Amino acid sequence: MAFLYMLECEGNTLYTGIAKDFERRLRDHCEKGPKCAKYTRSHPPRRVAALWEVADLNDAAKGEYAVKRLRPEKKRRLAADPEKLVVFCPALAGIPFTAAARLPELPQCGEEK
Repeated sequence: MAFLYMLECEGNTLYTGIAKDFERRLRDHCEKGPKCAKYTRSHPPRRVAALWEVADLNDAAKGEYAVKRLRPEKKRRLAADPEKLVVFCPALAGIPFTAAARLPELPQCGEEK
């Protein structure tokens, strides 16, 4: 199992990524440690915008590539209606992505422990 996700970040931007362990990856983004993406280090995440589950990391990477090619306005429309992933990214038609029914809360970001 793997995940494709979109985070809404500071500056009203979107970050798209993949992970085998989504909760750990969210913590990585929020803690700004060595495993944090450079982008989320400078644009802290504000909320999970979309989340999909897929069979393996290879398929998640295909989804990440397709979503990252979308223009920002289409990414926002996709985040608002994640069930339409294949409509926005037809190349993913044969891959069974499942949109999350409920988006998880973001861990506390940017606060000292």
